[in-house]
Order: sequence, then structure tokens, then C-alpha cells
Amino acid sequence: MLEISKEYCTGCSACANKCPKKAISMLKDEEGFSYPKIDKQKCVDCDLCKKVCPVLNDLNENHYPKNFYAARILNKKILQKSASGGAFTGIVNAFCDKNYVIFGAKFDDEFRVIHDYVDDREKIDCFRKSKYVQSDLNDSFSLVKKFLNENKKVLFSGTPCQVAGLKSFLNKDYDNLLCVDIICHGVPSYKVWRKYLEFIVKKTCGKKYEISSIADVEFRKKINNNGVFNSKNLMINFKNGKSLIVNSERDLYLKGYSARLFLRPSCSKCKFASKKRYSDITIADCWGIENIYPNIDPHSGESLLIINTKKGRNILNEMKEHFLLISLDEDFVCKYNECYYRPTSFHKKRKSFFDNIDRISFKKNILLCLKTFGLTNKVKVFIPKPIKKIIHMFIKRG
Repeated sequence: MLEISKEYCTGCSACANKCPKKAISMLKDEEGFSYPKIDKQKCVDCDLCKKVCPVLNDLNENHYPKNFYAARILNKKILQKSASGGAFTGIVNAFCDKNYVIFGAKFDDEFRVIHDYVDDREKIDCFRKSKYVQSDLNDSFSLVKKFLNENKKVLFSGTPCQVAGLKSFLNKDYDNLLCVDIICHGVPSYKVWRKYLEFIVKKTCGKKYEISSIADVEFRKKINNNGVFNSKNLMINFKNGKSLIVNSERDLYLKGYSARLFLRPSCSKCKFASKKRYSDITIADCWGIENIYPNIDPHSGESLLIINTKKGRNILNEMKEHFLLISLDEDFVCKYNECYYRPTSFHKKRKSFFDNIDRISFKKNILLCLKTFGLTNKVKVFIPKPIKKIIHMFIKRG
């Protein structure tokens, strides 16, 4: 029977998809992260869950020589719709010619992030742009296998641990499968994301509004400023016509995310945040490119492409005519993308944040963890409102 601690379990769901008796469910804990729960009455001790876990078992290592590129799509409309340089769209167009399905992360109606698929590359808008929340994979791995066995081309995109989980679940190579992962800085839970959305809705629209009042969210909204696009903006549109656009460096959720305040426990020990990749292509933002080429602004759109396999190289060759490509070396990539070769580290207040997640408001929780407060202000945060009123009343009388 599978036994794995929270500090190592990535929540990839390979075990739940593999179990022949459907004895494993992915259940959320108090922090909002999913973990496997085994129904012992259904379990027949086949140990398939142990054998499929990519954390407990090593996958076949890929020895293909890696290549690194800065990439920008030449189509300006696609560049504007993309979080960085349009690499994902280029990969889709190169691989998905006919009889294909594309898996990626998207928002559902309640702005949870889930994995889903489309069978028309004109419908990949839902998968574009960054989503700084861990996605629920549900039965995606089983569906990937079904489509592969139907001889469809399958493009699967996800985090490194999700790609590793899929490869372990399939347990064989498929010529008709292309895997794309990202350089991952760690994943927050939907619970944290929902707390933030509830805070934003009340702040922008008033207490009577719910999350259902949100129409659209873009973590990396590109804004045209005098002919230069900048993607460092979070945009939330509301159904009542209101719109919120805030610079990423000032937004409370993204400040917490960047500070590694509320990431999954396994992210600090992730064996998949490594140069050893199980994807065919790794994509990311090409941070630091302006230090080599001062005329390039990574915030207006520049992707990093890492080619991990021969299959990935073939895709790059199909993409070439539609992209401006610049060859890079691995030292440059490591210098500006720490999580390419090692896992992230947590903020020292991570435990404090989750201890208080259901006790105080999202805003107060973030400010307490990320800013220096005097003792008086720290105490005020935890005093119930009725007591505060009584204290104020005595102060006025005095």
C-alpha cells in the first residue's frame, strides 16, 4: 500500500489513475492541497500505486543533448495573447496537424485550475497564459492513454512533476505523445487562491458579490504602453463591467507567490526541479536576455525553449520559420532560472501563513507575513471586532 509523506507527495494523481479498483481518491487537506486517500475496503494490495509513484521510483533517464533558445513568435497577434514569447502556440502548431488532442491547465467556472483537453488548436486560448495555482488533473492520465491507444497525437503540457507522473503511469514510450513542461517555481493551492479572490471581489464590488461575479482572470495581462507590451500585470474583469488591473509587483497574491509564502510542501524537496527532464520540451520566460541583448525586453514577450529529446528537436525544426530564435548556453539559463536545476525554498513565515489562513483576512495574513509590523499592530489583528469596539469606547471615555 502506498505510503508517502506530504513533504514529498506532489499530488500528481498517477496512483489514483492507476488503481484498478478505484480505491484511491485525491482529497484536499487543511491547506487546500490534494493527497491520495486509500479506501482499505476496496484495496487488494496489488501495490500498483507504489510502483507508479514517480517520487518513489526513478524513471528512465533521457541522455539526448540539450539545446537552449530564446524564442519570440513573429505573429504579433499571437505574441500579444501569450504570456511570454508564444512558444506554446508554436509547439502546438508544429505538432498538432491532424487527429490530435491537446491537454493543458485552464480555469473552470469557479476559477479553479483544472487540466482539460481540446481537439481543435484554435481553442487553445484557455491554456495560454500562466496560472499560479496547482491544477487538478482528475482523470487526465487515463484519458491521455485512451487517446494514444486510439492513435491520436497527444500533446500534454504541465508542471515537471505532472509530466513525470504521466510518464510513470504510461510506463512506455509513445511516438504519438509530446510532453511539454515548464520551469516551475512551486504551486499554491486553490484554497489560498480562493481566499484571495474573495478578498478582491469584496474590495472591488462589495460584500454582496460572490466569486461568480468574476468574468475573467489573466495573471500575465500584456498592456500596450507607447508601442511596448508589458506582461507584468494581473487583470480581473467582473460581470458588472468593472475591471481591476494591478502591477504584479504590487498585487498581494503575486507578492506572496513570489516570496514562496504558500507553496505546496513538496515543492521545497521536488526531485523534478532538476536538469533531468522527462518532457520533450521545457518552456519558461527568458529572464535575463536583456543582459545579453539590450534591445530585447523579456516583459514584452520572450520565451525560453529547452529541447530535451530528439522529438523536441523535430518540433523546433518545424517552428523555426515562425520564430526569431537565439541560441543560448546552459550557464545563462541556470543563472536566471534557479528552479531549472534545483527546487525552491520556502518563506520563513509559511507555517504562520497557513496557521492563520482561516483566522484572519487574506490581506492581513499577507501583510503580517511579508511586512514588519510593530507589536501593537500585530496584536490588533487578532482582537475580535466586538472587543475592539469596547476598547475604543473606554479609550474615548478616558
